[in-house]
Amino acid sequence: MVDVAGETLARPGPLTPDEWERMLVHPRRSGERLRGAGVLLAQAQRGALHHHERWDGHGYPERQRGPEIPIEARYVAIADAYTAMTSDRPYRARRSSYGAIAEMVADGGFEPRLLRLFVPLLAEAA
Repeated sequence: MVDVAGETLARPGPLTPDEWERMLVHPRRSGERLRGAGVLLAQAQRGALHHHERWDGHGYPERQRGPEIPIEARYVAIADAYTAMTSDRPYRARRSSYGAIAEMVADGGFEPRLLRLFVPLLAEAA
């Protein structure tokens, strides 16, 4: 998200087409930044590159689906979405933990088995 301007993320309202283009390339740039910073672990690079792929195949950058998505990215996707949903944003209030999980389950974009493993971790962290 470093390449996405702060004002883009901080303002209310929908993204412009240009802003969406920047959003769509941030996973590739994240992988490049990790390599440039000396993070050579392939798992970390795959997690960054594919964390916006969706279990139902409607994600980006490569529209991978189901088990095609690297396991690292499936974990990062759940953590990233949960953190985003339970944080205040200029365009919406944060959701409760229950609300975030309910939305993630209904959404279809996350591996159901990993979501079932994630929920007990939230109880342990509370």
